[in-house]
Amino acid sequence: MEFLEKYSNQLVTLSFIDCAVGDGKLQSKLKGKKLRCDNLTTLHAIKSDISSLFASLPNVTELKLNMSFGLSDDVISELAKCLFKLERLLLRNSTLIEDVYRRLLFAGQENPSIRAFPISSIKLSIEKHRTTLRHVDFAFLRFLPQTLLGISEIEGLRLRSLLFPHNLDSSYIYKFCEMQSSLIHLDLSFLRHDTDFTVCAVCNCLPNLQELIIRKNPKINRCLYKIFQLQNLVKLDVSGSINISEFSYQEAVANLKTFKLKYLNLHFAKISDDSLFNLLKCNQNIHYLDASGIRVSDETLNMICQNLTYLECLILESCPTISDSRLTGEFENYSDSITPTPLSNLKYLKVLTLGSNSLITNQGCIKAIRFRKLADLSLIACRGLILNNDFEMELKKQNPCLRNFTKVMEEKKIGEDFIFIF
Repeated sequence: MEFLEKYSNQLVTLSFIDCAVGDGKLQSKLKGKKLRCDNLTTLHAIKSDISSLFASLPNVTELKLNMSFGLSDDVISELAKCLFKLERLLLRNSTLIEDVYRRLLFAGQENPSIRAFPISSIKLSIEKHRTTLRHVDFAFLRFLPQTLLGISEIEGLRLRSLLFPHNLDSSYIYKFCEMQSSLIHLDLSFLRHDTDFTVCAVCNCLPNLQELIIRKNPKINRCLYKIFQLQNLVKLDVSGSINISEFSYQEAVANLKTFKLKYLNLHFAKISDDSLFNLLKCNQNIHYLDASGIRVSDETLNMICQNLTYLECLILESCPTISDSRLTGEFENYSDSITPTPLSNLKYLKVLTLGSNSLITNQGCIKAIRFRKLADLSLIACRGLILNNDFEMELKKQNPCLRNFTKVMEEKKIGEDFIFIF
């Protein structure tokens, strides 16, 4: 407590883990005294009841509460009184279930609100901050869909991003989107029922959608056509959604209206090389591209190296056609309309992953991997490589910013924490 009092006005980010204001000496010492943290912008409370600590949090824009069963509903309502500029509200791993109240009553508890965490506190907080709040995370909460729709109807609330409760029936998702047409970022990976219909309905509700994530979804397929009609889409991640057929990609790209992509993750997509070529040719401002598992031709890789010059992260794992000549731009049998372009033409590249490509060799890598800004390089499971010290030293000499050189499967896959800002 002495530390917080001394440095309260210097703190910008503050996290509490398993903390509580106890009884006894500390309680008597506080005697109603509360902290002022005027420069604090981010406050995280993980299994911690710290609502009584603060008098004012005038500049906090992000509040993350990871609540555990047994905490009072006063936590969020008390903190809400201190906040004035809240933009991001994240409620994670809570036991926030509306029938908790009823179950505790049946158990004979006189005042169940002492332990439950009622939805009303959240709704009141959102209403209070409706003019500033832009992002809400409900992903790990469970409550009635009517309650969520009630939140969507709050007058003056204009959310830009929302993580839906994973138990939510899909029919309520587009109903929420109809009420919150300001949404520009959605993650619908959790959908398991009526997936194509729901995604199409959401695209109709949100024509200005900029970020759409549907990772490892076993159901989506035909809705891809509707996704590629979004004219303001900047980020698309359908990695691992292997049910999307080659025909769906072909049809969607043939009628493409999405020309502003900066982030595209097609990890192991069933897209043909022709469709990939046309999609990328129409989106040359891409900064992040994952085309792992796709049979990328000479022509397509050459087009990437020649036209996608803003690329900062390129992931081409398990691409059976990737070879030395494709990396160096020295492939044969190219037409007069193609200007051979080496991988090193990507001047802004910071992350490069070429794992599980058996046709590349030491010689090809030494010739092709030359980047002024490259920080992360992965050459995992490339059977044609001899990973010795000389090879590693030469790569580091040619790539002066190289920090992480991943060579074995056990190490963390690079590129997965790539931060995308638009």
